[in-house]
Amino acid sequence: MAAVQPVEPALSDKHVKSSDLEDLVSFLNFGSSVVLRLLRARLNDFLSQLLQGTLTIGGTTVTVGTGVPAPALVGHIYIRTDGGAGTTLYVKEGINWVGK
Repeated sequence: MAAVQPVEPALSDKHVKSSDLEDLVSFLNFGSSVVLRLLRARLNDFLSQLLQGTLTIGGTTVTVGTGVPAPALVGHIYIRTDGGAGTTLYVKEGINWVGK
């Protein structure tokens, strides 16, 4: 098995040109901008869902609203902002919403 060398001695025999470094920096900047653009798009989608009162996380849809959830409402969890004891959190069990 080959011995592991520290980075500096391993690179000391390489002739690195400034154009190589410029290419590397350009590549890293491009990669960073792509990642940041994707992250920004995901964050905007997340915030948009929050503002609309519906958020899907890992296949589970959480909806926030007032009043009893309609039977046809698509989702798995409903948080009722105007509910009381036993009527604030609803979980979809089968085709029915059940207050918890």
